[in-house]
Amino acid sequence: MDGVIKPRGNLVLVEALPKEDTTTKGGIALPPAVVEEGITYAIVRDVGPGRYLENGQRGKLDDLSRGDTVIVKAKQMMPINIDNTKVGLINEQDILAVVVR
Repeated sequence: MDGVIKPRGNLVLVEALPKEDTTTKGGIALPPAVVEEGITYAIVRDVGPGRYLENGQRGKLDDLSRGDTVIVKAKQMMPINIDNTKVGLINEQDILAVVVR
């Protein structure tokens, strides 16, 4: 599929890092111990606007930004191909942690 994907609600578009890629663009070495099955590192490519709350307002995903490195439940990602790049949509609640730089 070619084009742009904009996540809706509390979905986040991520690109999984290869398991051998254990250094972020900022030069932070990621520990290989987290490479266990079911958990992977990913780069946030885009963030949805947040889900609607009971009061009608949006619960924004303020703690996530494009370019953040996150630890996610890999099996929860919905895989998508964009311009020959493998990315995935994942619910915000399936992001386990943000790697702080």
